Amino acid sequence: MSKRHDSAASGSRGDRGFSLVELVLVISVVGVIAGTIMAGVSAVLGNEKSTMARLSEQRTIQGFATWLPADVASTPPGGLTVGGSPVCGSGGTQVLGMQWSENVDGSVTTYRVSYQAVDVNGETHVRRHVCAGGTTTTSTLATDLPAMGGGWTPTSPPIQISYDAAARTVTVVLTQRNGDTVSLRADQYNPAETLPPPPPPVVLPPPPHTGPATTSTTTPPTTTTTSTTIAPTTTVGGPTTTDGGPTTTVEGTTLPPTTTLAPTTTLPPTTTTTIPPCAVTSLVVVPNPVQKKSNDQLKDSATVTVTTTGPCVGLVLRYTPGSPALKNITMSGGPNTWTAVLPKNSDRWYGVGPQELRVMMGTLTVLWSYNAFEITQ
Repeated sequence: MSKRHDSAASGSRGDRGFSLVELVLVISVVGVIAGTIMAGVSAVLGNEKSTMARLSEQRTIQGFATWLPADVASTPPGGLTVGGSPVCGSGGTQVLGMQWSENVDGSVTTYRVSYQAVDVNGETHVRRHVCAGGTTTTSTLATDLPAMGGGWTPTSPPIQISYDAAARTVTVVLTQRNGDTVSLRADQYNPAETLPPPPPPVVLPPPPHTGPATTSTTTPPTTTTTSTTIAPTTTVGGPTTTDGGPTTTVEGTTLPPTTTLAPTTTLPPTTTTTIPPCAVTSLVVVPNPVQKKSNDQLKDSATVTVTTTGPCVGLVLRYTPGSPALKNITMSGGPNTWTAVLPKNSDRWYGVGPQELRVMMGTLTVLWSYNAFEITQ
């Protein structure tokens, strides 16, 4: 009997469960762990929302930063319109229209580009339509913009556009649904409609004699003398005298005095030498195309080689990468081969595609090449 009692008492103590202190301790620990987990989940969810907003903003910046500077730079004065009827494509409200022509090896291609705002599921998207050579291509530049509502004007969000015709600068401000704004600026570099007529050819004096020169033939002066002499004769009554000199009377007829003509002098011929003006016969960029990095700087340097004819001195290579807007590099070499280097990790080249270069001699533009080389991302 005693042993059975001890066994029951022992079993009762083993099945007694948690004490109040232990239960409170477990609940406290679980609460701390749950609070930590909830704080982490809240931080992740909050970061996800802000991360998605930043990604949307980056997509907006990337689409416009890729195409807007290149399109505006290619558009000459008079080829850009804010608003108006679409110059290419349809289905949306045109916020910016551009048009220009490119002449490559004698073939002229006209480009028409229309940036249009479109309502998609209660938000505004911006699409780029390009018409060239009988084909139309469309790409999306921006999304996640608030709806335009009752219409669009250049000064109303979410797409605000201003054009400074004097400075030839376009500024675009995009307002996203979270209230953040993105501002982009592009400059016109195409002077196709404002170039003055070409200057007349430069005629320089002949260089000093350093070798065989042009031979000119000079005819010695020729002297010609013509005289008429009439032999005197004896007449009845004897000779007579007049105020013009002695005369001879032949049978009562008075003849004029002897005439002597002055000598005739022939001048030597003159020779004029015309030297052709400075001209560029070729422009080569190596490598071509040139790749740029994500920060818009050139990944590798590019060497520009220019071959010239005529009296070329002090040539300068001028280009417009974007930042800075205009840059000049003094070319080395000569008299017929000149070089300059477009540096890497220096200038910021906005946009991709064909790039223009100019060769200058003082204020004279010797060559203006609109498709000198190409930049790729």
